[in-house]
Amino acid sequence: MNNQKQAVLEANKVFYEAFRRADYQTMETLWATDHDIAVIHPGWSPLHGRKAVLDAWRRIFDGTTGSNMNCTEATVYFMDAAAFVVCIERMPEGEVVATNIFVRENGEWKLTHHHGGLIAQIAGDESV
Repeated sequence: MNNQKQAVLEANKVFYEAFRRADYQTMETLWATDHDIAVIHPGWSPLHGRKAVLDAWRRIFDGTTGSNMNCTEATVYFMDAAAFVVCIERMPEGEVVATNIFVRENGEWKLTHHHGGLIAQIAGDESV
């Protein structure tokens, strides 16, 4: 595995560790400051801009000590100076498919977008 792919996967791993621990300080450092950012949580309208995105994470983390979420099947794709990870978020309540988009800022991979969506289950189709 090349170094850039490892670095993106590590940034993605830190994102999910911060999510699991409800660690707002780490979450805040993971998001880009020199690029526009957005997030779409399952069932939410899109949130645009650093203030809206970080306020949402603060609300999600308020009153909780963390989540039982695990990120699996993480696959990295590169597009010039950006990369994205497609993965499955597994929780006791079910699964969510997610896309996390990263850009390079000051030599580090930073999040610019997170989108989580419910995985539809079609009756009789085990492959979905």
